[in-house]
Amino acid sequence: MEEKKIIEAYQNAKKDMVDKYLITKKEAYNWLIWWVIIYALAITGVIVLVINDLSSYNRFMMISHAFLIPVFLTVGTPYFRSKNLTEARYPEFKKKKCKGVKVPFSLAKKRYLYLLPIALILALIFASSYQKGMEEARKREIYETIRQISK
Repeated sequence: MEEKKIIEAYQNAKKDMVDKYLITKKEAYNWLIWWVIIYALAITGVIVLVINDLSSYNRFMMISHAFLIPVFLTVGTPYFRSKNLTEARYPEFKKKKCKGVKVPFSLAKKRYLYLLPIALILALIFASSYQKGMEEARKREIYETIRQISK
């Protein structure tokens, strides 16, 4: 009778571990997906600045990288570390699919509380860089006009 309870307790503990692993795996991939989306938006901003021949693209690129890389390294990377450590201990978990796994609202909320301000800051930095680039372009135009007249 006690052996059944021990086996049942072991199976429940193993099931809880698998559930935690799947949640961690899904959250790691969610972080990666959202980070790639925001990073793609930043690269799109750089491309827009380069196409419009605005010299402020390098400023925007440096500031956006200064925000995006530390956020992923401090918040997203621990999920991947945890996932990889669990897979190293229990290789059979690696084959488990995280499709259909529900991520707790607290983790999703944490993710969005980090990513939404980063996206807003990125948009503000882009707007600032675009305006500064346009001002520099106007000054360059005026300088060229004055130089043409003085010849």
